[in-house]
Amino acid sequence: MISRILFAWSQSAQLDADCKRWRLVADMLNDLAFSIELLAAIFPNLFTLLVCFSSLARSIVAVAGGATRTTVVQHQARANNVADVSAKDGSQETLVNVTALVCSLIFLPLVSGHTLLVWIFYTIFTATHLFANYRAVKSLHFDTINQKLLNQLTRYRELVEVIVVLFVRTVNVHRY
Repeated sequence: MISRILFAWSQSAQLDADCKRWRLVADMLNDLAFSIELLAAIFPNLFTLLVCFSSLARSIVAVAGGATRTTVVQHQARANNVADVSAKDGSQETLVNVTALVCSLIFLPLVSGHTLLVWIFYTIFTATHLFANYRAVKSLHFDTINQKLLNQLTRYRELVEVIVVLFVRTVNVHRY
């Protein structure tokens, strides 16, 4: 709980300014927390330490995921329909969780007692999850300018000014 407060205190401004990156970080940390919990079962002598690290990762996920979800929902609510978009987002998440439950009920009897098979499926599903979330975040195009975009625009402007100056100098040299 304290880690949530400390993370929110130290990073809250960045969550809004760099929403897409923090959305991916939250997804990766969530998957990392699952991985750590699976490892905790394999290493019982490190159980407490691993579960503490998993809990720390999940507390960051709770803050970063919640804050970035709000920003994304506000972006997607083009007709001032934040509640509608948020409700549909929640329904979509519920559908994904139900689908995951059905898949786990199908796969569980098949992989029970086969540790290697569990890790293979876990790796495949985790990689698919991260790839899908990467593509989803990449497809977001916010209308507002955050610090990162402003820096890129400033660099681009400086580059254009340099090219124009070089072009003018080149023309002036070859003019006479």
